[in-house]
Amino acid sequence: MRGVALTPRVRWSCPNCDCRSTSREARPHSQMHTCPGLGGILAPLVPEGMRCKVEAIEREDAVGSEQGIRFDEHGRAIMAVRTMRDDGYDTAVFAPSATMTRDEAEDSGLARVLRERMRRIQEAVNRGR
Repeated sequence: MRGVALTPRVRWSCPNCDCRSTSREARPHSQMHTCPGLGGILAPLVPEGMRCKVEAIEREDAVGSEQGIRFDEHGRAIMAVRTMRDDGYDTAVFAPSATMTRDEAEDSGLARVLRERMRRIQEAVNRGR
C-alpha cells in the first residue's frame, strides 16, 4: 500500500541562469532568487520544465529621491520582473516609496489630513469603551 504525499516536492529552475531549487510546500508559492542572468535583480524561479521567459523591465520615468529603488549590475533602475508563459504572464513589481520632509508635508496639507484621521480614530476608540 502506498502512502499519500502531503507535502509535494516542486523542482524550480531559472531560464536565465543555472539556479535550481526544490521546495516542499503544500500551499501555492513561488521561489525567488538573485539572478545573475538578469543583472543581479530579484527574480522568480519557475517550475522546472515550464516554457517561459523571465525578463527585467527597466523603469521608464526619472529616478528621484525615492527609497527602495532596485538597480541591476549595470546601474539601470528596474521597476519589475515579468514572467511570460503561453497562457499569460505574472509580474513582480518593485514599488519604491516616496519621502518628504515635515515642512513639505505641512505645505501639502498632508499633516492636517493625517491629524484629522487620527482624531476620528481616537473618537471611535473612545466610543467603543
